[in-house]
Amino acid sequence: SVNAEQAPRDVVATKLLDGSPLPLQGRRTTREVRTPSGVVPPETEVIVVQGGANRDGRAFENADELDLGRNLHPCLAFCAGIHVCIGFMPARMKLEIVLAVLMRCFPNIELNGLLSFNRNAWFRGIQSMPFTVR
Repeated sequence: SVNAEQAPRDVVATKLLDGSPLPLQGRRTTREVRTPSGVVPPETEVIVVQGGANRDGRAFENADELDLGRNLHPCLAFCAGIHVCIGFMPARMKLEIVLAVLMRCFPNIELNGLLSFNRNAWFRGIQSMPFTVR
């Protein structure tokens, strides 16, 4: 459960590390790319699993644990650089507002079971989220 004193912005940002709405990104190389495991030729379709990058133990200590105090950079939930999602800021802002209102109106709201996600590999979304209001 989350108490009302925890900033909705931090909660949203931290949960985005746990699950990106776009866990997979397709890109095409424009030139030869050398990696530690080999060479990727030009014009090769590459699938980037950015959802996994957000839980990389080399970038985040205890990456599989929810830690609202962790340094959130780098977070690739909405990609980065020139490929950042154009809807990133409005989507994040909406989540922060909804969470703040829920916490203010229902300070004792608690998850009451496991989240269920849709079965689409490219666009991740919550299908059901059971909760209890006390």
